Amino acid sequence: MTKTAAKWWLVVAGFVIPILYVLSPGPVMRMMGSGSGGSMIERFLQRFYFPLEWLYNHIEWVENFYDWWFGVLEP
Repeated sequence: MTKTAAKWWLVVAGFVIPILYVLSPGPVMRMMGSGSGGSMIERFLQRFYFPLEWLYNHIEWVENFYDWWFGVLEP
């Protein structure tokens, strides 16, 4: 891989990974709501998503976004 290609992939990953992290609670909550997972998985998810939960509880536009996002993903 050339240096240019490596830099391009780093830039893409620098945008895609955070976007996927921010959007992932919706599908994860939907899977967990269907009874999948155990207490160890739940503890991991609580730690993994703690920053997003904190933002949800303290910043109104983040709360509005996630309320909308979770509504979009409801069956």
